[in-house]
This record gives sequence, structure tokens and C-alpha cells, in this order.
Amino acid sequence: MRHLSQILFIGLLATGLWGCVDNSPPVARAMPPELGRDTYRREADYPKPLPDGPRTTVAVSPAAPTDETPGADRSVENPPEDQAFLAVYNRVNKPKIVLYVNHNTDGNLLPAIDPRTGKMVNVIDREVADDVDAGAIDYNLIESLLSDWLSCDGKVTIISAQDARNKLTEDQIKDLQAGKEAALAAVGESTQGHVLIQAQVRAVKKTDSGAVVRVYAEAMNVRGGDLLAQASLEVNPPLNRAQWNKAGQALARELMVGLTKTWSAPMPQHPGDSAAPGEKTRTPEEKSEVPVAAEPKLTGKKLPAPLPPPPAPINE
Repeated sequence: MRHLSQILFIGLLATGLWGCVDNSPPVARAMPPELGRDTYRREADYPKPLPDGPRTTVAVSPAAPTDETPGADRSVENPPEDQAFLAVYNRVNKPKIVLYVNHNTDGNLLPAIDPRTGKMVNVIDREVADDVDAGAIDYNLIESLLSDWLSCDGKVTIISAQDARNKLTEDQIKDLQAGKEAALAAVGESTQGHVLIQAQVRAVKKTDSGAVVRVYAEAMNVRGGDLLAQASLEVNPPLNRAQWNKAGQALARELMVGLTKTWSAPMPQHPGDSAAPGEKTRTPEEKSEVPVAAEPKLTGKKLPAPLPPPPAPINE
């Protein structure tokens, strides 16, 4: 009985092992397809020739700028004042323009000298609307947009307000935003600029939609403090990027018109041929009007005898 059970166990084990063996015939090996006749998906399609005939070009409009988009919205045409301003700007030796916007609503502009009267003038109103809250004003955005419009696509050298602010001390910045006359010399020494354009935002009145603000701006010579141009305008709410872009363009146009008129007007005659940056280059007719120093008269002293001529060369 014991031997019978061992025989049965061995038989069952052999049957199990025999059933695990794969007796199917081997798969025939297929050759790879010829080049160009493969059927799998490539990463990129082969280039296909374009059909003959005229092609249609589709103009893609630039995306509308958002509050996070840097720079001015130049989807509109450049101001017509650009060409006249650039022509006279190049004629006065391309002065470097320092742009600065006061980062408050109760500051002031530096006093400038009216070259016609020689008196100090200030375009800004002294009164401040203390009862009007202008809210959060993005002064950096105003500086960026105004700088872009004044630069005329990079043809005008603009020293940014951030660069000027980095080179000025805290006390100098306070004096500049308070409109103290001594700050002008500090701006010239630190930035090496020739013209300062300073702007100030003032709250005017409040409405149901928000506060109405007025922006004042003036351009003045850093050396001497002569007034070159003035501009001012009101900005209605909402004080968003679109409104500030329109205000920046309008301010730039008004300043460019004033600068063009000032630099095109006759300037006082200065001896010498070269003109400093920001001063109009004199024409040949204007140069002929400069008095020429008289030749010195000979005194009774005898002049020294002229030196004898050098000896002739020796020919060997």
C-alpha cells in the first residue's frame, strides 16, 4: 500500500511537469521593412512641398498690454511731434534727460528760471486737496510709460528715475521731492544729466468712480535751472494702466512741443565754436557775428632776428 501511494505521487508529479512545457511551434522571424515603407509613427513628419500659387499673409495684432506688461502701449501710432523733436534734439547735441516722478501727492517741483523774465516760476499749484484720497498710485508705472514715450523708440537718451534714485541720498531725494532749489545741483552731479524732467501727481477731487488727479511736469536745464517746457493734465478714474498710458503720451507730446520751441528759438551768443549739450548749435551766420579779438599792436622793442636757413644737403 505504501509503494502504491509513492507510485501515484510520482505519476502526478510527472504529469504536472509535462503540462508546463511549451510545445507550440516557434514564431518565424520577420525581416524589418525597407526604408520609407515603415508603418510606425515618426516624431516629425517629412516636409511636404507647398502648392504653387499666391500665398496669403495674415497680420497678427499684438496682444493688448496688461498691468503686468512693461513699457508703453505703442499699438497706436507714434506722436506726430516725434520727428520735429528728434530733429532739434540732435541739433542741440543730444542732451541726456533725467526723468523723475515724485512718489507722493503732496510734493513739489523744483523752481525754474524763466529766461524771458529771469524770475523763478513753478507750474504746480501750491494748494493740496487734503480731503481727497488718491488711493494707491503706481508711480513706477508712470515713470516707465512716460520714459518710453519721451525716448522716441530709444532715439533719445533717458536716465531713468530708478537710476537717479539709486545715485541720490535719502536727504537729496527728500529735497528733490520737496522742490528745494539745492537738489538740482545734486541731480546734475550724481547723474551727469543735462536736462531734468520732473513730474508731480496731485489729487484734485473725488467722484463716485474714484479720485481725479492732476499731473504737473516741467523740463529745466540742470546747469543754470532755466525753464525749458511745462505740461499738466487731469487723469480721470479708474487710474489703471490704460489711463496712465494715455496720460503719459499726452504729457510727452506737450513736453516735446515745448522743448522743440525752446531749442529752436535764438540763443544768446557764446564765444567758441562748440555748444554744450542742450544748447542750440550756432549757424555760420551766427558765428560770424561773434566779435574777434583784435591783433596785438607792436611795441617799440626790436624783434629778434630770424634764424639763418639750414645748410644745403651734401650729395655724395
